[in-house]
Amino acid sequence: MYVKEEVFIDVLVYRLLSGDQDLFKPLLKSIQPLKTIIEWTKQDDSEYYKVLGIVIEYAEKFKQLPPNKRALVDFANTSERHEIRVGWADILVAALKALNDIDESRLKAITDFNVLIDNVIKKAEQEHYLEVLDSAAYIVKAGPTKQEGKKKDLSGTADAKAYLLKALMSDVYSQTEIASGWLDEHIDLVAESLDKRLTVESADNRLKTLMPHIDQCVVVGPQHLSFIGIAGMSGDGKTTLENTWVYNWLSQGYNGLYVTFEHTPLEIWEFMAFLHATHEDYVDLDIKLPSLADWDLATDEDSGVFISDEVRAHVAEILRDMKSHRNFPGRLDVKTGGEIPSFAHLISYLEAFGKEADYKFVVVDYLARMTTGDPRYADQEIKNNIHLAQKLTRNHLNGRGIVFVTPMQVNREANKAARKAADKEETAGQENSTFYDINAIANFSEYQHDMDLIFSVYSDEKMKGRNELILQNLKKRKGKRPPMALMEISAGSGKVVEKLAGAPTTVTKEKFLTDDEIPAGTEPADNIIDEALI
Repeated sequence: MYVKEEVFIDVLVYRLLSGDQDLFKPLLKSIQPLKTIIEWTKQDDSEYYKVLGIVIEYAEKFKQLPPNKRALVDFANTSERHEIRVGWADILVAALKALNDIDESRLKAITDFNVLIDNVIKKAEQEHYLEVLDSAAYIVKAGPTKQEGKKKDLSGTADAKAYLLKALMSDVYSQTEIASGWLDEHIDLVAESLDKRLTVESADNRLKTLMPHIDQCVVVGPQHLSFIGIAGMSGDGKTTLENTWVYNWLSQGYNGLYVTFEHTPLEIWEFMAFLHATHEDYVDLDIKLPSLADWDLATDEDSGVFISDEVRAHVAEILRDMKSHRNFPGRLDVKTGGEIPSFAHLISYLEAFGKEADYKFVVVDYLARMTTGDPRYADQEIKNNIHLAQKLTRNHLNGRGIVFVTPMQVNREANKAARKAADKEETAGQENSTFYDINAIANFSEYQHDMDLIFSVYSDEKMKGRNELILQNLKKRKGKRPPMALMEISAGSGKVVEKLAGAPTTVTKEKFLTDDEIPAGTEPADNIIDEALI
């Protein structure tokens, strides 16, 4: 049974009102978690949490602690906020008088101010989650309740689960410390930041896409450009590009979480296995790997497709190497949309397993398909999820951050315009030619505002027949803009690579073939690219 431990909230307030201005900076370092526990606690727990909130407001406004109790009372009486000026002025006076009666042994129990703050935060966090669990247990046991209009009291396991997930999203350390203030007082931080940019990047610092025309222009990583979108129409190649990046990050030793709404985990695992066949250790064997579609057709005698014993042995070797992490150091955790259907579920899963799993990236295919509450407000909740995704990339694991990737649909008008652009050969050789622009993203402008990097992929029927797509950057928050590039999807593996290795990556007129130039047997096939493996 949990035994309630002593909380030193009154001692913390006493110290903050002692007039010792040396406590101001330690308070600022913990100001966000302190604000969180103040929101959690109720007045009947202890009025000192509310007093602490007023002290924090004073400190943020005047950039110092109250010199004495009278200064705090005057601040409350003249506050612009009605709830403080009217609702708490009398209670504040009574609480401050009670501080005179604190037992001397309590004042001396914790002398280190940082330890004192940590005690208050940790104990408040414990009490909060114990209360959440008690409330969830009550909801589970509650029977059907009377519904009044559209509202009813929470009852049953489904309501309890939803309540828990929402409560668990409120993390005491969800807001991280970010230096702010006067420029001249933070020049040392600027110098330190510039020095770090010139040092050899750590394993935590950069996730290379292994596409040179991108990596030479921008830096992707938890502390760099971390919220990434891939825009395109159905069949353009969004999932194919996404899977290639995932494989490339796994090959560099990074772990990731992949939430899929369109494929089963087995399909994602199979995609990764066929992508791994492109590793240089296997390419040198000169064994042509049939596509997954060929494996499906091999049992049909009329298809003419045959999977040789040599190919089966080759694939078996690849799978054994992946299992033992030979040439494949990263780990990929794949979950279905049924297991992680909402953003609340995603946050809870990352909080429960993220630190141990050491995820460096998370892919949600698609973010817009995550379930919301009332369907009448689905659009607003999707917008909120976009904001939460950006917040996650910055605050995951108390500021370590995480790379978040999701595909997005472009609108039909933009797709029609892209097809017209592709039909005009003269645009292909122009440096500023455009297939999609930033306004092509369907429905939600929040993507445009919140994302750090947005790429578009485009592939018409002729290009699908040649296993090609156009990769274009629509937005970059910082860095140089990666040039538009013609990419190809490797037969068999489904890996996206730059067309004609060693040649210029920007699109040129010569790279587009006319109908007469398309090799025989490469007629356009429906939905080739988004099957993810050619």
